Amino acid sequence: MVLLHKINKLATSLAQLTTITENTTINYLHGSYNSDPKDIVDKIINFAEKLKLVQIDNNKIGFTDTGKKLFEKITNESGMIFWDPNNEQINFLKKEFLEQKHLTVEFNELIEKFWVDSKQRNTPTLTYILEQNQNYDPLVLEYLKEINIFEIIDRRINHHIETQIYCRNNLLEISKVRNKTKHVSEEDLLRRLEENRLVGKKGEEYAIKDEKRRLKEEEGRVDLALDIKQISVTNAYAGYDLESYDDKKSNLTKHDRMIEVKSTTGSSPRFYWSSNEVEKAEKLGKRYWIYLWINVMSDDKRKLKRIQDPYTKFFKDNTLATPKCTGYLLEKNLIEIIPDE
Repeated sequence: MVLLHKINKLATSLAQLTTITENTTINYLHGSYNSDPKDIVDKIINFAEKLKLVQIDNNKIGFTDTGKKLFEKITNESGMIFWDPNNEQINFLKKEFLEQKHLTVEFNELIEKFWVDSKQRNTPTLTYILEQNQNYDPLVLEYLKEINIFEIIDRRINHHIETQIYCRNNLLEISKVRNKTKHVSEEDLLRRLEENRLVGKKGEEYAIKDEKRRLKEEEGRVDLALDIKQISVTNAYAGYDLESYDDKKSNLTKHDRMIEVKSTTGSSPRFYWSSNEVEKAEKLGKRYWIYLWINVMSDDKRKLKRIQDPYTKFFKDNTLATPKCTGYLLEKNLIEIIPDE
């Protein structure tokens, strides 16, 4: 816990200097460090500002409210302060991160390079091999490791060190951070639970199988068929389930068909389309598809309807059935607006 240790050391020194006033000069803060070089101290100060633990104004530095809360959680036993982070601090910082209080941009840049690794049974994992000489902020990587977002393992392969990064836990929360989804309605949660049931899983399996067939047989591109991505298992808030390719002119690794799979066990197709998916469909336009299965559980009656650019068809042209609102989420304090009987 090297980085959080240094942040706690910074917080302790800052607290001693700001006992009376709300801030102090950065030069005074430098003077309180006896063992760390000035450039190291500056890096910790800048990173603490990025985490919104401190605020800097004209060479003066002071705690933010978040920084004060973190300092209050430092281990203090009979007046003896320990700089090693405790579980309460780690959980606090992890909660701050998952609520998108900081590091969203840096995290999204990192997580875009991950792929799904499902070697562990029933436990999808986001995996990434860090390339040598890659331009990234090592403090961000170390911080996410220390608050238990990443696991980092160094392996020796062919006389060089390969750094592998894993995300094994909190995949739903990580998906929300990645897609900047701050509020999830009860209907969204229920829909996600339903999609994890057998019908939703079967629909995606059949869609992948049919998409591979289409790319192989109709487009003659076996390479594209082998690169279909099922991102729904690790990125539930992406707004679609599969990343695929349009036709034989598509470039490998540049997915240009995003597919949301909808499934029904009956012959009258109906499905829930969340606001997140609608927004994604509007943004992607013709690159967004809905693959709609009817009678998905019947080998004899199963049929697939492909709908390109559903936002335009549903909300603009109305060439397909007009969406119908089936409910509302009331977020106001109903106790205040409903009169007593």
